[in-house]
Amino acid sequence: MNAFSQAVYSEEPSILVGMANSSPMTGDADIVTVESRFGVFEFDRNLCIRLPKGLLGFSDFSEFGITPIPNETLAPLLLLQSIESADLTFVVRPYDTGTGLIEEKDIAEAFDALSIDVGVGSIVLLTTFHRTPQGLQQSVNLRAPLLIDSDSKQAWQYIFRNDRYDVRHMLG
Repeated sequence: MNAFSQAVYSEEPSILVGMANSSPMTGDADIVTVESRFGVFEFDRNLCIRLPKGLLGFSDFSEFGITPIPNETLAPLLLLQSIESADLTFVVRPYDTGTGLIEEKDIAEAFDALSIDVGVGSIVLLTTFHRTPQGLQQSVNLRAPLLIDSDSKQAWQYIFRNDRYDVRHMLG
């Protein structure tokens, strides 16, 4: 498990600052407080990740904090919260390579293309919820995961050029 994954799964993640009670988008030079629809979060800018190209459809936003969803029953889901806009939040889940949903060779090629050392690289999948007759179901975007370099705290949304991976892969 690399540093980013350890931070995400630890009880006091080093990449997360925690919760705060303050007004939206305030803070001193290094701490930013964001009041989103999911709650109030305080992020240390030095620990946030930077997406130089942003996310698809959201290229104007490049700084994000990652924090657990305040509802423990939704673990391991996380929030990818823009620190530039309180209204921009994505639900993500750490990718477990043991699932084999993405072929190892494709992961290695993606990390190589982005010059991310596999030892410090992590993957999170954008997650969406769908109301179905069977209840609420989750899907993940396997075609365009977010690859994170935990050393540089930079991330890129990598788009696989093949059709092996669904944009809306339903989870069981």
